[in-house]
Amino acid sequence: MKRLRNNVTSCVIAISIFGACSGNDSSTDSLSTPSAGTSSVAGATATPSAPAGAGASGTAGAPRTTPGTASGSAGTRAGVVTPAGGASGATANAAGAAATTPANSATAGAAGAATAGAVASAGAGGAAGAGGAATSTRPLSSSLKLPTMMETPGVAPFFHVWRPTDLNAVEGKLPIVAWNNGACSRNDQVFKPLFDKWAGGGWVVLSLTSGGGSSSTSIADQKGLVDWVVAEAEKAGGEYNGKLDLERIVAAGNSCGGITSLGLAAQDDRIAGIFVLSGSSGMGGANTMVTSKIKIPVSYIVGGTEDIARANAEADYEAFADGIASMIVSRSSGDHLMISNNADVMKDAADISINWLDLTMYGQQAALDALKQPTVCTGCMAGLWTVKAKNLESLVK
Repeated sequence: MKRLRNNVTSCVIAISIFGACSGNDSSTDSLSTPSAGTSSVAGATATPSAPAGAGASGTAGAPRTTPGTASGSAGTRAGVVTPAGGASGATANAAGAAATTPANSATAGAAGAATAGAVASAGAGGAAGAGGAATSTRPLSSSLKLPTMMETPGVAPFFHVWRPTDLNAVEGKLPIVAWNNGACSRNDQVFKPLFDKWAGGGWVVLSLTSGGGSSSTSIADQKGLVDWVVAEAEKAGGEYNGKLDLERIVAAGNSCGGITSLGLAAQDDRIAGIFVLSGSSGMGGANTMVTSKIKIPVSYIVGGTEDIARANAEADYEAFADGIASMIVSRSSGDHLMISNNADVMKDAADISINWLDLTMYGQQAALDALKQPTVCTGCMAGLWTVKAKNLESLVK
């Protein structure tokens, strides 16, 4: 066990990266790679810290409680297998051809026949999965390499939008990531490898950036991203009208941006998942005022024992209530600055996180399998990353 002491050097780093400094000590045990679904003991207590193509028929529900619809033009979009809860459909065939193309593939229709159809099956009694919520799956985001673009709306809270150039490139509405930066700064460019990967996989990413005279960001700013998404999705005649999946919004961030992401999720039930890069709920241990309110899946990527965020992330992991799906992916070495800025680390983090997003938002078994592979991510060096996780199997639909 290595004790991470809050000496003068780490305090200086904490101020520059997290935007806060704490005098509390914390400790950590080295990580092992357990199988998904193992249990852990909750109970880390600490002083709260600041800062605050296409189916022919059948419907597909969103995760959580609001059913949605899967439909589209035959043979023109990525194929999708849609289990439907609350629908009355059995198996959908198109133009006399069996529409059984599995997820992760799309076959062009021949002579107008939809041979890239979806399979839609009804959920018993109108319910599929916990809470009666229906689910839908689509091609793995990691398998898509869509053309992307970045735009700047130029409105408060001032942000970039990274998204597929064609909002109709993937069947169904697009999931969303609301991102805040390290040090709660307005500099989002270092995280571009993450945004490119996510947008290329069919996600709409909003990242706080410069504008409006403010040099720092807050939970309120990150909440403003979600407010903007909701307004745009409902704006009649707007580009995003009907294109954004308001049931699949992930709060994500680095360092101080991780603190705000967890803080936002603790108070805003529109957030369906959390991803944190080298960050935690607070400095000096878990902020139990936040962790006690987290009821959705959480994932962390951290460095070695020299990463000042690692022990705090592990404290969060232990503090979450039983049954919460959570995961920490730790690097064999690398301090906080390396995990937050290094281009090679960012590439690995993009590969790991996109599978976490698919597992969390779509319950895809293939995404979980990818996270359980020996290298954890495609192209990663063997032995470089280690996974500690619990209740992940509960996310598979």
